[in-house]
Amino acid sequence: MCIQNAVLGLDKTRQGYVANTQLLKVCREHGLPVKPDLLKSLLIRCDDDNNGKISHRELFVLVDKAFEGAMKVNPKLFAKKEEPIASTKKRGDAGRIIMEDGMVKVVNNRLSSTNSSDNKQSSVDTDDGGIHSDTIIDISSVPEYTVRKASLATNSVVSVGSEDGKPGGGRLGKMKGFLGGGRNKKGKGTGDTLTVGGGGGGGDNGSDNVSLASSIFSTISKVAAIAQRGDTTITTGANGLVEKPIHPVVRKIGDHKLVLWPPDEYFDTVTPKIRLPSLEWIYGYSGFAHRNNIHFLSGSATLVYFVGHVVVLYDVNKDTQRHYGEHDGLIQCIATASDGIVVATGQSATTTDGGAQIRVWTTDQLKTLHVLTSQNPNGSVLQVSVTGLCFSRDEDALVAIDEGKPRSLSVWSMESGQLLASKPCTESPVVCGLVSLRTSTKESWYIIYGRGLMEVWRIVPTEKRIDFVRQCIFGQIPKPSIVTCVVESVVPTGGAEKSHAMSADSDGNIIIWTDEMRPKTVLQHGNKVPVFTLCFLSPAHLMSGSRDGQISILRLHEDPVASTKAIIPEQYGGVRMLVPLTDPSAPGAITYTVIAGTTGNSIIKLNFTAASEELDAEKYELSVVTAGHFDEVGSLTTLLQQDKGGQSLAITAGMDGNINCFDLANHKVVWRVFLKDSMVTAMDCYAPFLAVGTSDAKLKLFQLGDSDLSLILQANVGAGKVSCIKFSPDGSRFAVASQETEIFMYKFADGTDMNITVIGKFDKHDFPVVSIDWSRNPARDNHYVIHSNSYEFENFLWDADSMDYLEEAHFYRNVKWFSQTCVLGFPAATSVTADGTVETFIVCTDVTPTFDMVAAVVQGQKGQLGLYSFPNANNAAAIKHMQPTYSSAIHAVRFCYISNRLCLLCVHGEDGSMSQWSLR
Repeated sequence: MCIQNAVLGLDKTRQGYVANTQLLKVCREHGLPVKPDLLKSLLIRCDDDNNGKISHRELFVLVDKAFEGAMKVNPKLFAKKEEPIASTKKRGDAGRIIMEDGMVKVVNNRLSSTNSSDNKQSSVDTDDGGIHSDTIIDISSVPEYTVRKASLATNSVVSVGSEDGKPGGGRLGKMKGFLGGGRNKKGKGTGDTLTVGGGGGGGDNGSDNVSLASSIFSTISKVAAIAQRGDTTITTGANGLVEKPIHPVVRKIGDHKLVLWPPDEYFDTVTPKIRLPSLEWIYGYSGFAHRNNIHFLSGSATLVYFVGHVVVLYDVNKDTQRHYGEHDGLIQCIATASDGIVVATGQSATTTDGGAQIRVWTTDQLKTLHVLTSQNPNGSVLQVSVTGLCFSRDEDALVAIDEGKPRSLSVWSMESGQLLASKPCTESPVVCGLVSLRTSTKESWYIIYGRGLMEVWRIVPTEKRIDFVRQCIFGQIPKPSIVTCVVESVVPTGGAEKSHAMSADSDGNIIIWTDEMRPKTVLQHGNKVPVFTLCFLSPAHLMSGSRDGQISILRLHEDPVASTKAIIPEQYGGVRMLVPLTDPSAPGAITYTVIAGTTGNSIIKLNFTAASEELDAEKYELSVVTAGHFDEVGSLTTLLQQDKGGQSLAITAGMDGNINCFDLANHKVVWRVFLKDSMVTAMDCYAPFLAVGTSDAKLKLFQLGDSDLSLILQANVGAGKVSCIKFSPDGSRFAVASQETEIFMYKFADGTDMNITVIGKFDKHDFPVVSIDWSRNPARDNHYVIHSNSYEFENFLWDADSMDYLEEAHFYRNVKWFSQTCVLGFPAATSVTADGTVETFIVCTDVTPTFDMVAAVVQGQKGQLGLYSFPNANNAAAIKHMQPTYSSAIHAVRFCYISNRLCLLCVHGEDGSMSQWSLR
């Protein structure tokens, strides 16, 4: 440890490098037990750039590993020779206070003595709480020690004992920052030592402490008195006051060891009971990658759709949600029975059971009737993912299509849940859906459609038969690359109404088909914009939605067919699904309500009002039911607006460039802003400002409005993407972390001008920063303290004003934090690892405002959210609850109060949604 302190003293700039000549000299002076040739080889090995500068951190990692290996092979080499205490201490020295190497050394007044009768040495047990022999006490731990207190707090070096036979301190694996620090276990060595206010390692502090100690001998006497009362370890905080003995908490994440310093109050509290979560609301919808996934239950205003692993039942009139959450994989398709009670949902395969599955359940009680995962003697029927579902004509069976190779068509009994029949069907790489023709033909026909695919199959469940009928022939119409939608409805043709099948495709065609499934009429042709969905508002009005967000209403009763068109706002994307809900209103007028699911993973409600049933697509009122993101989302921040009655807002941002603001109490979308050509990678809010970082190293500062955002300024940040942003507690500054490992400090200019300036840069990280926290109040020389983590287990504290790296983590263990989102902070790291070593990285974390519960997500847990009681009295194992969040991945979590209720928010990276949980 002396060698390490000396080397750190040479590294004035804390860059992690020292000249090889200086390092070689220090190692020789301190007698490093390494042969000269081997030492030179080690120095060459640690000279990364071959420029004569040595990575001393890497050197000591190699040395530590070498010592560990040698100790295992031959522990006798490290055995300490016991020397009679009487031979090294004079009896007259008992109770004396001497100065040695810049430290105050109190010689135990209970020295061992030699028994003259049996010439055997007797000694005092050091576990009795009294002062040990040769106890070194730092004089800065006494209140009177005030001179140069700030300097000592800044430059002191922690002396480290041993931990499990391994040298303390230094860098373990890739961990840096808080490592180092600890005290010898009882009974090990000659005494317990912990210096926390200075010490002669590598700098001038040692000599300064000597002269200072000489001038305040009365203070030293008080230290000795404290030690003799039984405090074997004297410690001090950043304020220089004597505190309780401290013991680091040592935990492991994978191969990395964490040494964490608990707050003093940690051991004086009772472990609270954990509050269990209950899913309250889901924001978002899976419209970007899924089709045919919104349905109204028959005879009701309940909308059924899915997102991630959960099915949402949303009552349009009551504005309430219920949830079916029994799936353990991503839901791919949904089918509803005509009674409005029975629903079937299919999911993709999971790694646990190796196959896909179908769940049949009821909407009134959310009760599962069947789980269909049967195996066929020739192989699995449901192999990869269930991409299409429909009920049979008599609804006594369920027909499914699986995306395995080859695609397989299967029929299941609704009564028993047993497999009735299965058959390979198509080799098409994309299957968009499966539909049963119930009224347009007398045959029991089913249509499978997708890329280059529109096939007719006959399925007779009672006979357990599946037969191929024919390919649909497009005739003189060029065959489209993808058939995107097939519906069945009554269509007025030739002065009469008859049921027909209709299709839409990627070439913009809308085709009416005959009973023999041949093209009868082309309603729209050559638009070249893919039409994704079709629905009927009435037998005379057909509505279509396309990829570019266009909505068209075709009047089929007119000859030629007339149409009106409108475009939904760009931020919602294209129209994926249209579902009508007709509601008669005032006499002489009819209001048509249409629910539109979009490729931007949002659901919007369109209200059309027309006299005499004549509808115009351009005359509609739009309201947002829910909104999500269609690309990965990882940014989440909350805001409490006191000027609006304590309104709680949540803001999410994703790689799709969309920023969504939600009213959490009313579950409404307040506004949605689309940043064109921007991929948002980081975000934080301090009213009235919202700071956004992008993947192209841009920092954008917005002013929050009631319904949108106003861009104030834009700046470049480093060369890589912005990885993290965090405002200070007073809102005057904010820290911005770049992918290039640097953290820039921005400050708002004085006055009314909306300008920001860079006032400093922290560049001690070697890897991209993933989380930043500010202290709640100034904690060091009237400066804020910042805690930052990188994904390679770098754990740093630093001064927000001077940008100085703070090595002595135990000085700041009692700091109150404005937020606690650092994944390697004390709450998350100790809670997650309480039951043992965690093998992977902690993705995200947060602590309740009352600091009694921790939420943390560990990589590889597939959407499992861990809730832990905090603090855990006496460092016991945390009380925890693992909660499935109906998603495959969680990228951010936040606790917040909504109308005095504690809630938890989770953003799900892959499906772009956000879940809101109440805690009870």
